Amino acid sequence: MSTTMTALNSPSIRHAEFIRLTMRSNVYTFCNAAAPITVNRITFTNLGSLLSLSDIKRDIKANSSDLNISLTGVDGTNVAIILSSDIKGSRIEVWRGFLDASNQIIETPTQQFFKRYRGVS
Repeated sequence: MSTTMTALNSPSIRHAEFIRLTMRSNVYTFCNAAAPITVNRITFTNLGSLLSLSDIKRDIKANSSDLNISLTGVDGTNVAIILSSDIKGSRIEVWRGFLDASNQIIETPTQQFFKRYRGVS
């Protein structure tokens, strides 16, 4: 099964990474775009350059490679939330979305939003 990525035919390719962290108590969604983006009725908070991801290793068979997600410049009011949250064992999902000139996900001819990773923190 192949996936058509029409965004790659554009003279200017713009993309963003999208993350959903599902914890027992809450669900957090964020992206490294410059503005909030809503995809499939889920709004991803923009973190811009404050969010970074390591390379995602792709193998044909299952492996135990790590994915590192880094958040920098966390607002002081949110540090207590991060430190008191039980992140271990939470579900992590990562997508890459290709953006149009309005910094929104390209929707035509097909939605350009692709799951890249699903795992447990």
